[in-house]
Amino acid sequence: MSYNEAVQLVPYLAAFGISSLVLISTWQRRRSPGALAFSIYLLGQSLWIAGFILELVSTSLSGKIFWDGQQWLVGLLYIIALPVFAIQFTEQKLTRPKPFFLGLLIVPILFIIL
Repeated sequence: MSYNEAVQLVPYLAAFGISSLVLISTWQRRRSPGALAFSIYLLGQSLWIAGFILELVSTSLSGKIFWDGQQWLVGLLYIIALPVFAIQFTEQKLTRPKPFFLGLLIVPILFIIL
């Protein structure tokens, strides 16, 4: 890896570090409303950034495709965690929570099957 390539990774490494620090801080406060769902969201974000960095560093096409696929799968955490976080943080009471959460799982399950 050349110097220029290494310098280009600095913003992504910084973003990974910041996301990881916020994840650790949020996890320590997981008893707060919405903190657990936000921690899961941040975990997905940190894993996505790590996959992106590894995709950039990978030298083979198969490695790049593998890490790109990992990013898509981790991105499914966003679809589930963000609405759950919003509901928990605002302390809204759902009239029928079970159908709502099952509905959230439809898109990720179909995506994994495909």
